[in-house]
Amino acid sequence: MTIEAIDFGRLYRDHLATTARTRKTASAWDSRAAGMASKALNSRYAEEFVARMDLQGATSLLDVGCGPGTIGLAVAHQLQCVVGLDYSSAMLGAMRAKAAEMQLANVETLHCAWEDDWSDVPECDIVVVTAPLTASTVGLIGAAQLACLKPGALLVNVGRGLVVDTDALLRALDEGRLAGAALDVVDPSPLPEDHPLWEHPKVLLTCHTAKSGSNFGAAQFETVLENVRRYVRGEPLQNIVQPDDWC
Repeated sequence: MTIEAIDFGRLYRDHLATTARTRKTASAWDSRAAGMASKALNSRYAEEFVARMDLQGATSLLDVGCGPGTIGLAVAHQLQCVVGLDYSSAMLGAMRAKAAEMQLANVETLHCAWEDDWSDVPECDIVVVTAPLTASTVGLIGAAQLACLKPGALLVNVGRGLVVDTDALLRALDEGRLAGAALDVVDPSPLPEDHPLWEHPKVLLTCHTAKSGSNFGAAQFETVLENVRRYVRGEPLQNIVQPDDWC
């Protein structure tokens, strides 16, 4: 078979059909949350992840999308406040227990769902969107969510373009409510040549390069090499993904 004979469109559709996340109820998620949180909070994941982060000058963190607060707790000693936000009470309970074990006094939790009133959510200077694209996350960040952001805040999207309502984002930028937006992913994609995002003075566009950094290649190679060493020695591998936890 030649490469010209491969139907890549069909391959992609088949891939989505077998790997896309199914929609879960809140009760189904909560019943598994405590176990997921316990595994994450007691693994080396946070230590390995934070070792690659540049936290110079950071003072606060709104921990949205970090699951049980693994990353938030790992950097809490360098920050003024960490807020764990999740709609799973079991997940937040595990985070509070781990924070107490670590003797952290600057950790708070907020039980909140995406459809709730976000008026009491702490306001951040920078909001980073990392959500995956599912049926429930299309347009997740729209006019209502953008209106809750701190005036002059920055929005960063490194998740998926469809998660952010582009028209609502442009209005927020044009009206001066947001200081700017850095977009590694966009909707529509690819952007038409005449789309206003291209020339907008408050928008920074990158091309799916958010993962890149001065040491990304070396770090990526070292991660693979270390796992090869561990495999040869019969030791546990790093950064293992458990499909049953996320599918």
